[in-house]
Amino acid sequence: MALSLNDRVKETTTTSGNGTVTLLGASTGYQSFAIVGNGNTTYYCIANQGTSEWEVGIGTYTASGTTLARTTVLSNSSATQPTALVFTSGIKDVFVTYPSEKSMNLDASGNAVAFNGQNITGLPLASLSTVALGSPAVNQVLGYNGTAWTNVDANSASAGPGVVFYNATPVITAAGAANPTAILTLATLPVTTAEQTLTGTATSNTTLFSAFVSAALGRTSFDAGVWDFTIWVGVDSILLSTTNLTRQAYTALPLLVGTLTTTGTGTTRTATASTGTPFATGAIDASATNTVASYLQTPEGLYQITARTSDTVVTIATPTGYVNESAVAACSVYKKMFGVTTSPSITAISPNYEQYNLLTTQGQFAVTALTGLAILGFVTSDATRTITITYNGTQRNTHVNSPFANLHNDLNGLQGGSSGQYYHSTLTEYTGTGTAGTPFVRQTSPSLVTPALGVATATSVNGLTVTTSTGTLTVANAKTLTASNSITLAGTDGITAAFGGGLAIAAAKILTASNTLTLTGTDGATAAFVAGGTVAYKGTDLSQFASTTSAQLAGVLSDETGFNVTGLNVFNNAPTIINPTTAAGTTVVPSLTLTSGTNLTTPVAGAMEYDGNQRYFTNTTATGRGYVPSVQYYTMTANNALVTVLTITPFFQTASTAIPLAANGIYDIEIVCYFTRSVAGTHLYTLTNSVAPLSMNVDVNFSPIAGNTTTPTGANLTGAIPTTASAAAAFVATGALAITTVHVHKFYIHLENGASNSNLRLNVNSPTSGFTPLRGSYWRSTRVINAGTYAA
Repeated sequence: MALSLNDRVKETTTTSGNGTVTLLGASTGYQSFAIVGNGNTTYYCIANQGTSEWEVGIGTYTASGTTLARTTVLSNSSATQPTALVFTSGIKDVFVTYPSEKSMNLDASGNAVAFNGQNITGLPLASLSTVALGSPAVNQVLGYNGTAWTNVDANSASAGPGVVFYNATPVITAAGAANPTAILTLATLPVTTAEQTLTGTATSNTTLFSAFVSAALGRTSFDAGVWDFTIWVGVDSILLSTTNLTRQAYTALPLLVGTLTTTGTGTTRTATASTGTPFATGAIDASATNTVASYLQTPEGLYQITARTSDTVVTIATPTGYVNESAVAACSVYKKMFGVTTSPSITAISPNYEQYNLLTTQGQFAVTALTGLAILGFVTSDATRTITITYNGTQRNTHVNSPFANLHNDLNGLQGGSSGQYYHSTLTEYTGTGTAGTPFVRQTSPSLVTPALGVATATSVNGLTVTTSTGTLTVANAKTLTASNSITLAGTDGITAAFGGGLAIAAAKILTASNTLTLTGTDGATAAFVAGGTVAYKGTDLSQFASTTSAQLAGVLSDETGFNVTGLNVFNNAPTIINPTTAAGTTVVPSLTLTSGTNLTTPVAGAMEYDGNQRYFTNTTATGRGYVPSVQYYTMTANNALVTVLTITPFFQTASTAIPLAANGIYDIEIVCYFTRSVAGTHLYTLTNSVAPLSMNVDVNFSPIAGNTTTPTGANLTGAIPTTASAAAAFVATGALAITTVHVHKFYIHLENGASNSNLRLNVNSPTSGFTPLRGSYWRSTRVINAGTYAA
């Protein structure tokens, strides 16, 4: 049966109701439905003439009797789909159509758009044979897992997207009187010989019809991730019914100890384990619902666990032909992990099978090395329906792509010996045996040779002499001794007796060829050295030096800067500071201060520089050097009344609020003035430099004449002063500003200062009193500088 679409196909019918319609022949100028072909399907529309009744769906044409069965209802005038519309009497037009929900069109940009609303901008993957793309994530790529192309994490640490499990033969336990459901193999390698089929029938219920189980996987956990079930399935009929397939994953744990015996008669039997706890509450789910319950696999078949009595006793459901088993050991318990169901209903009519990809994201499941994976299949229908799935072969091989990472001994390209052997580094040293779930054993044990460590004796290496066979000398951070130097350690049993507290020489002086250091005593507290020699000994006080002359100790003090008498901390060279702790600066702890110098000519990432004028920081060598801006800020914290009128007066009152300007500095300055007037009138602003700048560009923005109201009644006053070298720059007088209204005047200034330090002040004069600068007025000055580039 195939879907057939033909042009200008139209007939009439007088059939009423919601069943198959009988066609009465082609309408004038049209073809009959015979062109569709006997047994084929097509898209149809039925419209009752002179009424609003209509229906669109998928129909099956039968030449015998010239009828059209309304197989699948897509839409109708009463919105009863998928239930067929009940037509009233009258003549109906029946014709081939192209339903909108099955169509593919071009959008306004000319891109192909599928019925699901997605643009089709690339070529189909049909040439890749088998493709299983489900729930792709950002940065995934298309990868081949040995059988199908699938979406794979680009940075996956394993050798592939995961382990693929195939529904496969051979049959473990065939279906029969004692076993309603055949148990087959779940394999990691596909069987590519003849395609096989497996059927299951539901009679308005949910029925278990397939079981596939793997061997022990040798894992302690089932990995978290995406499970992708790829299934080829069809149903015998879709007429007025809904049929679905459910695939559920189970852990399959064999009976670890003892045996199992079944007793009883009929369809309910008792299964008893001789020892262990195979039926502990955490190991099974006993239920009368077949999709919830755990299952017991015995040599006879697979049986639902319906009730639990104890850790060793459960009740199982069995067919009437089941024969009790006694003391059998080859048993396993299936415990459900999760399941997925086809949606929407299966619509492919067997043997025209349709591919379904069922995806689910699951967490990690803890298991043992002997646990296998079982996949059970259930069919659910609201009528009596039979589904068929395919497996094996090269075209429609049902399988599941798991998130399992490949085990080390499963990676492609490893050498392999005979069964159970894995070659890793070298054939002679790393050939081993072992089976799944058991420890790896080397075939040939390695030969370990005990190293000849020898016995310590008095040895002279580069001038260092140790006269002991049992003691240990530790010299930390010491200077290298040349061949002409010597240190002699004496004692009856080595260092332990001669230096009871041990010997540590830290940050020691360089001993020249003319120096000799001799350490003697029984407690390590005495150090004697020849006259003229200098040595730094780290101790708690100066008494640990047995010196006959103060000049010898003075030689140490005079040679080392930073000599600390309390701990005798001596620095022979400038120290290297690692992760220094700095402070903002106090009377005790100075702040971190940079000394000015010459800037680098080649970028160094992380470099901080100071040329005496400006600090710089280089984030990356690609972006180069950038300056660290210097910002000054002043804000008024209280209202200030200008008591002087008709006189230029600083808006910010005191001279200390003038903006300081460094010689040759370049500045971006923002001044925002809030004020009120109690008397209407005009006033004049003046920007006054203590020394004329090289240039000063100013933009101004004044609030409307009528005041800064919610809805301004007048336009803002704007203006500018172009580049000028004047020490003072005045603006035109403002208009008669409204009284008792908060006004705002803003100044934006770009200034290049000359060769002298100077300052800038905003002055204002008013012919009348009542001009009040308000709290919150402020100026902000940011010094900018051309950071420049590194030399080529």
